[in-house]
Amino acid sequence: MTYKVLVIDDSRFARKTIASIINKDPLFEVVGIATDGQDALNKLKVITPDIITLDLEMPIMDGITALPEIVKKCQVPILIVSSLSKEGADITINALSLGAADFITKPSGSALEVPVIEKELMKKLKALVNLKTKGDISDKFCFPRDIKIKKDYYPVIEHTSKIVLFGISTGGPSSLARIIPKLSLNLDATFLIVQHMPEHFTKSFAERLDSISELSVKEVEDGDVLRKGAILIARGGSHLTLEQSKNGIIARLNNDDKMNGHKPSVDKMYFSAAKLNVPNKIISIIMTGMGSDGAEGTAAIHTKGGITIAQNEETCIVYGMPKAAVSKGVIDHVAALDDIPILLSKIIQES
Repeated sequence: MTYKVLVIDDSRFARKTIASIINKDPLFEVVGIATDGQDALNKLKVITPDIITLDLEMPIMDGITALPEIVKKCQVPILIVSSLSKEGADITINALSLGAADFITKPSGSALEVPVIEKELMKKLKALVNLKTKGDISDKFCFPRDIKIKKDYYPVIEHTSKIVLFGISTGGPSSLARIIPKLSLNLDATFLIVQHMPEHFTKSFAERLDSISELSVKEVEDGDVLRKGAILIARGGSHLTLEQSKNGIIARLNNDDKMNGHKPSVDKMYFSAAKLNVPNKIISIIMTGMGSDGAEGTAAIHTKGGITIAQNEETCIVYGMPKAAVSKGVIDHVAALDDIPILLSKIIQES
């Protein structure tokens, strides 16, 4: 089977580069090219793609304006092609909240970047076209509405508090947007998330999650003390680790080399958590994503007496990271996406 792709971008260089990369793979064929959102909507009247790549900053009709119309018109995965700027990050996170499936960063015009873009583009396309259910794309990826209820104070965690660690990649933003609003302020726990994302994007993502959560969500800063009812998002381009201090358990950022091809790495966070003197207070959750990042760290947490959870295959966008952990035989619980908050609450309250 050949998958049909519609490429939407106002940059001639980007269109040519993306189409050339895609057409080199026998699994894919570019069946249409559009230069802006309105052009894309017109093209969709006569072609039926299996997947779409979408630039966001375009004249006439930009990607953000076109995205909801495209989602309504054709229920297929949409891969955002974004700039690496702070502004690009903000718009991209907004696009993910409107129903886009994932994103890659845009070629800048340098031929030297093409091999990097090629690897990332094809990896994402192959993952997204394997979605089992295309009829509910808008429900699968859209974020819930904003929540404005917040506490003024988040106390430092106590010796009884659970430390909940999420590791996630492809499909993560929309999956976390379904979980985080369901976490209660009353849980005696703190939460940390490693989501594979570039620099700038994690701050925008944290701000977006904060707007839909009763809990406080922010991008981690070096030295942050873990607090109850608070969620820290690992910073893109830095590893997040945990260590003991006189003030309690704190989050640290470091600039070590990539682990498993990622920075931040799920394994890096999990390994550091397994070394804490409260290993039985750790709950790790490995979720949708390509590759195996987090599998070895999950095993380390399991060996030290922590509780390990994996998202089930049926609700993963990509069943890679959870599969790698499950195959090691170190998972205590397997749960569907929407059941994870329920399971977490039960484990935390029973402890």
